[in-house]
Amino acid sequence: MSSGIAILFQAGSGHQILCHLVVHGEEVPEIQRNPRLQVQTKKKKKKKKKRERERERENLGNAASPSSSPMSQSVYALKSPKGPLFPLRSILVFLIALFGFYVCYFSFNQIDLENKENLISGEEQIRTLCGRHTIPNELMQYVHFPKPTSYSRGECACTPVRFFVIISMQRSGSGWFETLLNSHPNVSSNGEIFSIRERREDISSILRTLDKLYNLDWHTSAAKNECTAAFGLKWMLNQGIMEHYHDIVNYLNKKGVMVIFLFRRNTLRRIISVLANDYDRKTKQLNGTHKAHVHSKEEVQTKKKKKKKKKRERERERENLGNAASPSSSPMSQSVYALKSPKGPLFPLRSILVFLIALFGFYVCYFSFNQIDLENKENLISGEEQIRTLCGRHTIPNELMQYVHFPKPTSYSRSGSGWFETLLNSHPNVSSNGEIFSIRERREDISSILRTLDKLYNLDWHTSAAKNECTAAFGLKWMLNQGIMEHYHDIVNYLNKKGVMVIFLFRRNTLRRIISVLANDYDRKTKQLNGTHKAHVHSKEEADILARFKPKLDVPTLIPNIRSAEQSITTCLDHFSSTRHMILYYEDVIRDQNALSRVQEFLGVPAMRLSSRHVKIHTSPLPDLVDNWEEVSEKLNGTEYARFVDGADYDK
Repeated sequence: MSSGIAILFQAGSGHQILCHLVVHGEEVPEIQRNPRLQVQTKKKKKKKKKRERERERENLGNAASPSSSPMSQSVYALKSPKGPLFPLRSILVFLIALFGFYVCYFSFNQIDLENKENLISGEEQIRTLCGRHTIPNELMQYVHFPKPTSYSRGECACTPVRFFVIISMQRSGSGWFETLLNSHPNVSSNGEIFSIRERREDISSILRTLDKLYNLDWHTSAAKNECTAAFGLKWMLNQGIMEHYHDIVNYLNKKGVMVIFLFRRNTLRRIISVLANDYDRKTKQLNGTHKAHVHSKEEVQTKKKKKKKKKRERERERENLGNAASPSSSPMSQSVYALKSPKGPLFPLRSILVFLIALFGFYVCYFSFNQIDLENKENLISGEEQIRTLCGRHTIPNELMQYVHFPKPTSYSRSGSGWFETLLNSHPNVSSNGEIFSIRERREDISSILRTLDKLYNLDWHTSAAKNECTAAFGLKWMLNQGIMEHYHDIVNYLNKKGVMVIFLFRRNTLRRIISVLANDYDRKTKQLNGTHKAHVHSKEEADILARFKPKLDVPTLIPNIRSAEQSITTCLDHFSSTRHMILYYEDVIRDQNALSRVQEFLGVPAMRLSSRHVKIHTSPLPDLVDNWEEVSEKLNGTEYARFVDGADYDK
């Protein structure tokens, strides 16, 4: 075996000199000896591979051409084939074209539908659900159907609401005008919302607050007898509306908000009223309190008298200061403050002056120590006693002073408590705030119950629909299944300590209450009135629809259920017997015209005619209300509950 080495030299003339060496007698191949030959060989191989790839592409192209497939020669050939295949081919082409057109049309139409759906607001969707309304089309942009997140509108979900803003200036009669609006059962104006600086510090906080109002997520407790149809606020010009007017105008136009501009023609009178109000804010002329608006002629006269009195005092002060400033008016200064002691009878005067100064110093020291003791005593006086001391005059007998605060109607569900509460709320001095403890968090333990009661007791419960008159009775409705029986001992102690008055409202005919409960549960599931559940209705048409359902009573458990309900009432009355209370029955309120007068006397408010817009649902005789009445009457006849069958204790 031999090996060789080839060495390439570069000559100066550019010629290459190749020295071929043979090692061990074996010759090296030429392709390895000549590098140029190696390069040429590589190029030939590349060209060969390129030609092979081109042939493969041509073969693939020929395989895909119409001439290569027998079907293509018949269907796609330019020349029409003979025989019956021509109509089939035409139909197939037509169907394919039609399908393509349909796909394109549906795609574009779907895009258009999605765009339209994005434009449909929540209010229009609810309108579609609610159906009937009597609002002209040109006014629909000013109406919306709020969906509050903090509570359910229930029976008012399909009632359209107009959102309004009263734009005014201070002391232009806007407070009086707002109480006029709030006297309407369907209007709720919520005062100067933006008087709180945090709500108007920038445009985002303003729009956030407006959104809450627009969606009816603004807390209110004194419910109207009717569903709210107009909801708004009062907005003063100095409360951020002018600084951000451009964004606010866009918002109002977008939401269809109606604006009421309320101003005063006589600007001079407005300025006088502003100055008088600022003066009262500083001096608090009415028993140490500032009142921007008053409700009696006596308060107006008191303000006028105090203004005149203050004016006379200021005039006297000016006269005294003028006399004190003149040097001739004080002869004492020439004798008392002289460096040289005068002779004669002035010495006793100086002694008397020193004695008076010493006496005054002693009095100041004594008063200071006594004041500290008085402050400690004042801390022991409760807030109610301080207010009594300030307000002074009242017409309440001393033996009733401990009961002056707010009422608490305690009831069973479907006992007429909703209707009774609307009667109370029709009184301008009474505000009953509904089933506060229907929310579980407020009654999960005794501490949360007492905390909620304290808020109500101190009137720290948010309310927006202000009464035209001052609230004299403030309370709530409390069902027996809302924690009152589980914690009765602590609750009774609280009520007695605070002097809370209790109204027990029950129903004598327990059978009718059971029928009402079953009918209400059925409507909660089926939502018979335009897809909404209504516990109370305001028209005879709606009442007739709900009255069509006839529940079927469970006969074997009927008597135990009646007995259990009556036992709960007896136990409740026994637990709360130590409170100051009155017992009222639904049937008595309907039958006795003086029942509501006794309630108003019990609450200590002026007696007046009370009204409610609620319409009774079940007015028919009992046999027309129960599906299996024969079984029910047979079960109750001959028992202590036979009196429920004839309905003698109820008059329509």
